[in-house]
Amino acid sequence: MKLLRHLVTFAVLCSFAAALTSVAGASGAGSPQRHPCGTISGARWSVKPGSHWAAKGKSGTKYTVIGTASECATARQWVPRLTRLPVRQLLEGAGAPKGYHCGPVSGGTNSWFGACLKGPKSAFKWAFSWAPLGFHLR
Repeated sequence: MKLLRHLVTFAVLCSFAAALTSVAGASGAGSPQRHPCGTISGARWSVKPGSHWAAKGKSGTKYTVIGTASECATARQWVPRLTRLPVRQLLEGAGAPKGYHCGPVSGGTNSWFGACLKGPKSAFKWAFSWAPLGFHLR
């Protein structure tokens, strides 16, 4: 039950942070803009042929990473580690960079898709996100 509570809380925070970033970015309200941080190697991912994902039957170790301009260096350093963490461990707050709240958005055993937020819980700001190469990431 505790794991489910962590997952729901993180999903809501990520959605809220993404919505705020999108709205502020669209209106030019001074919110940091999202930038491609590059392609990074991480844990092996694979999508079963019968899956509902568009990347059916594909696998790899490359991830697309996006972040604010000031967070790309942190993302390039941490995403390889974060993709290797079990989903449960990342949800419980273990393994994230100090000062960040990271969690898997979806994935297999490891955290294939995820996002990191920065700051105190009362004022989270989106920092960076990752997804397997070939998957759509906003």
